[in-house]
Amino acid sequence: MRLENQYLYFKEEIFPPLPFDLKLSLEPVFQFWEKKAQTGNASEKLLAKSILDGVAHLPELRQPTADLKFIEEHSAEISSLLSAMFPEILTRNEIKAASLPFFPVLFNMTDRLRTILSGAPKDFKLFLKGFDVNEVYMLACSFLIAVYYKTPINFKRPLYFDIPNADTGIICHYRAVLNGEFSLIKPKEGYKHLSPEEIQKLIDNSQDVELWKKMIPPGTYEYEGIALITLYDQSEDEALSELKQLLLTNNALRDDKILDQLQGELA
Repeated sequence: MRLENQYLYFKEEIFPPLPFDLKLSLEPVFQFWEKKAQTGNASEKLLAKSILDGVAHLPELRQPTADLKFIEEHSAEISSLLSAMFPEILTRNEIKAASLPFFPVLFNMTDRLRTILSGAPKDFKLFLKGFDVNEVYMLACSFLIAVYYKTPINFKRPLYFDIPNADTGIICHYRAVLNGEFSLIKPKEGYKHLSPEEIQKLIDNSQDVELWKKMIPPGTYEYEGIALITLYDQSEDEALSELKQLLLTNNALRDDKILDQLQGELA
């Protein structure tokens, strides 16, 4: 794991194919501030103008890029552009970061998230709990349909990350909420537009990954933008659920292995 300041990137990670090619782009964020500068109230106009003027000398910030060194080189400017989404007053309370969805990179992390990740073991890798490669692909397709086709899909499975603490040995469970508002997904040449009926067919066959890959082949769209990811600590709820499952096991209180597990959940 690499954690420097507010930047986390699993550089050695080999990532599976997705329905879109990913590029980091701040253009949707620039558009947010430009709209505020034109239509916001007096204080919003002043703030928007100040932020836009502060990065005007770096036109490359508006260009999409696949080079993630860009994040390190322009971390201060990125932090300024994202200040509305990451208010300083909440940095010690919210567990939040900017990211590229389904890609192993987090940046502009809040203080609380950075503290949590700094306490994890050195070999820790952040990944979605309980999702295999095919399920990640279908989840990415759902994200694509929500952003490009404006048709939200309930994937029926919450997104969880488990993050251990190296000192205590306790594993905390976090539910993730992904916001794709600052994303632009566009089709490549030769793509097939999905009709409402075809989208419904995918929804009705939510376990048929081959159908999903046939109707939305890998790499047929381009993703440009950022996503916002917010984590909510679900550790207590998860521990209670685990306890219930363990106690429902036959002879639970006579099984040394289960007793050890119970002790771990109660720690």
